Amino acid sequence: MREDFFRRSGLPSDSKQVPEYLARRLGEAYERFLKTAPSNSYAVVDKDGWRLSAEPTEKLDQEGQDRLPTSNPGWRNTCAA
Repeated sequence: MREDFFRRSGLPSDSKQVPEYLARRLGEAYERFLKTAPSNSYAVVDKDGWRLSAEPTEKLDQEGQDRLPTSNPGWRNTCAA
């Protein structure tokens, strides 16, 4: 079962290989970010540091508010139209 998990996930089953695997994955992710950075409007790095854009929020109408769970009444205050 353990072998199947690692084979399907593509993760190293030998713990000694994990640091190299994670370093490689991080390096690949960083390279992808740098390659797309000039056209990336969602994550920008400038002289002030990282800036992440936010998606516009959607205001719920009364019907949508009425469908919200009642287990946390505080949620209703954040979704008011």
